[in-house]
Amino acid sequence: MKFRPEDDAKLATLSDEDLIRHLVAARDAGDRGQFKLAQNILLDRRYPQVKAMVLAKVPEDDAEDVAMNVMVSAIAKFSFAGSSIGEFVSALKTITKYRIADYHKKKEKAIDVDPLPGGGGEDDAYGPEPTGYSGVDDVPINEIRRAALDELSPLKRRVVVLRLAGYPSKEAAEIVNQTCGPETPMTYVYVDKIFSLYNKRLKELFEEGEDI
Repeated sequence: MKFRPEDDAKLATLSDEDLIRHLVAARDAGDRGQFKLAQNILLDRRYPQVKAMVLAKVPEDDAEDVAMNVMVSAIAKFSFAGSSIGEFVSALKTITKYRIADYHKKKEKAIDVDPLPGGGGEDDAYGPEPTGYSGVDDVPINEIRRAALDELSPLKRRVVVLRLAGYPSKEAAEIVNQTCGPETPMTYVYVDKIFSLYNKRLKELFEEGEDI
């Protein structure tokens, strides 16, 4: 059966299933314009779903920007190769996960350089001062905190930085798994253990401050 192009007004009235059929037919016929038109209508319909998915992992103030980045990526680079709406949604979810991971990577880099929001000073970027520390005037506090971070492997350091940024252990584990792809998946239990050991080491370094 010969492929018949349709205008955007007609395509907009089609169900998701009919749009997918049109998209597949356009792809098979080599009509790139009709393929992109049908694909973009499907993407527009899925924007609320994308936004909800982003909101579950990204602060509300940034969610709109991340969701729009998902759509821009999908429109510019997405080339759907499946044949069902389920496959289309699954592929879009994958793009969304990558954009969420990109967002957290950028945030993590900012945390490494800048004070944490809501903190008020550079000290906050390295964690709280250990309980009971009386103060050693001639020891740079941030050097001690940075020393504790520098002793960690890159993966563990990323975990600690995320926890210092206020991410719960479960979310920190998910972000690490998405952005680092460790051989053994990170769990919230392991995140808690890493963060506890960091705080223990931080206290030890404060107590040995005169030697830092």
